[in-house]
Amino acid sequence: MNTADRIITALQPYGLKIRGNKGKSHSPLRADSDSNAFAITIDDSYGGGGKWFDHVAGEGGNFIELARRLDVKIDDEPAQPPVLTAKQRPTYADLADYVNQEHGGLLDVFRAAGWHDSTWYESRSIEFPTPNGPRHRLIDGGPNKYIQPGGYVSCLYGLDWAVEHAATTGQDLVLCNGEASTVVAQHYGVAAFCQNMGEKQLTDANLVELQRKYPQGSIIVALDCDDKGRKAAYALVQQLRAVGYEVRAVDLNGGKGFDLSNFARLHTHETAHALLALQDLPPLDTCGHLEEIERLRAENEQLRREKLRMHERIQWMFAALGNKEIGAGARLTAVFTKIEADANQRKVAEGAAVPVCVARIADQSGQSPNAVGRHLKELEAAGAWKKEYKRHHDPTTGAPVTEVTLELLPAIERPLSLRPPEPRNHGGKRLKKCESCGSENFVERTTIVCASCGVIHGEPKERDVHLEIRQDPASGNEKTVTVAQRDEPTEPEAITQDAAWAESVDTDQDIFAPDTETLEQFAIPQVGGSKYVPTVFSSFDTSSDSPITQDDGWAEEAASESDSGSAAGDRDGRSHRPTPPKPTHASPFAVTDDNWRALQLLQADIYAAEGRHDQAQYLRKIAGVAA
Repeated sequence: MNTADRIITALQPYGLKIRGNKGKSHSPLRADSDSNAFAITIDDSYGGGGKWFDHVAGEGGNFIELARRLDVKIDDEPAQPPVLTAKQRPTYADLADYVNQEHGGLLDVFRAAGWHDSTWYESRSIEFPTPNGPRHRLIDGGPNKYIQPGGYVSCLYGLDWAVEHAATTGQDLVLCNGEASTVVAQHYGVAAFCQNMGEKQLTDANLVELQRKYPQGSIIVALDCDDKGRKAAYALVQQLRAVGYEVRAVDLNGGKGFDLSNFARLHTHETAHALLALQDLPPLDTCGHLEEIERLRAENEQLRREKLRMHERIQWMFAALGNKEIGAGARLTAVFTKIEADANQRKVAEGAAVPVCVARIADQSGQSPNAVGRHLKELEAAGAWKKEYKRHHDPTTGAPVTEVTLELLPAIERPLSLRPPEPRNHGGKRLKKCESCGSENFVERTTIVCASCGVIHGEPKERDVHLEIRQDPASGNEKTVTVAQRDEPTEPEAITQDAAWAESVDTDQDIFAPDTETLEQFAIPQVGGSKYVPTVFSSFDTSSDSPITQDDGWAEEAASESDSGSAAGDRDGRSHRPTPPKPTHASPFAVTDDNWRALQLLQADIYAAEGRHDQAQYLRKIAGVAA
């Protein structure tokens, strides 16, 4: 009696049943075993004449190791195999040795499938055919297990036979891992196939091929018994269900690395029925992943919504800046007022008027509070909102405070639809002509005369002048203003945004760029036919819950009531602008010096596009000094 015979005798009390060279029993290594999951294979190629595997405990070995644990006499004991390092794999002499050690000695089956001994450069290998060309199973024990020629693309191995067999027998398709498991499972009558090159979701091309060859039906996913196999199984189930298949992933009830090849050699020709009897893989949360997946899904959805919200905000900004029916200052005021209102919306009841801070809007847009006040009134007339004043006293200082509140109207969400009651005059300067000859050239003659006697002192002085027709902003009446003739300023060249300027922008700020179609839609035409597409900077902190107060709201109201539109040195109906203040107020926008400079350049470019070159040059000068 040899070692194998003694092992068989020792297993008889545990209900051993042998069929051919394989047997199953309860485990002699576990006192409470009653699962009949202890399997043996009688094979002289293994130490002691066979091998064993406990599917519940996930452990196994050859008969010599089992004999030691069962205290069974051993005839002979070969040398211990070398311990493999993390990058080493078992070595095999050839295809026959590989099949005997790993796949139950089914040498003829693998040869019939086209597997044969080969080499891969200097390494010994087993070559086998696939639909997309040959692959190699390396057997020298190196770090790589499988390899293929460059340009090889993953494919579905064994699919044609599996689909035909499933149609003949009425079985479900079985998706497993690896070509070797597919060969063994098909030998035992299972309609098995695999996607080679790793456990993962099907590629787009492989999914299309599966749908073409197996348009509908059930699929069983039976991957390896390890964490990688379980994760891949869940992903495959979701992918295949999404395209209409009825799918279930089963638990092969094996230890780490146990695969369909091991399962098929255990159940032989009953494998197809044994697969149907298996339980589904446990829910993902029992593996500790469900909570993390739900968290990531929620985070992904939040990011998706935030991206959509920011995209809509950028689109709105460019639409507002592209509305040529309102002035450039009013466009900037509309943008920053809308940002301020959105930030404060959550602090008031739904549908209530929203408080805004004129001083803060002035700081962020590079304008004076008076200018912002005029633009708020202009935008109210254009249908953007209804404006109200609320006067109260600061609870801390007791100082009087004027608060501006806005009731946003639907038109503000469509900024291109905003239209002032009276269209803007885009004609530039209007010069009075001589009623006699039609000339625009006049001479102003100055004579010094004694007020008492009328005697003329000195020679009369002359200067060339134009008579400009302007509209009084206060009364709306036209008036004639005498302006000395001077050389017209040279039109500036088209402004382009070069790389050096772009590198000077503070990249710590959030920079949002709309899509190309939107850029082209709102590009600003420049002199010479080129286009300048402005970059919008935004960095908003809406976390502050502090009440909004302002002590200079009076400036906005006063400006709307007493804007005379004329002053000393006024040449075109607008007062000379003071240097726009740099941001000083604590605000939810956190605009930096670079952003402030960029906004001045943006407004200057809009002025240049409208032919208002004096104002454009003035703002560029300011931005240059500020930089």
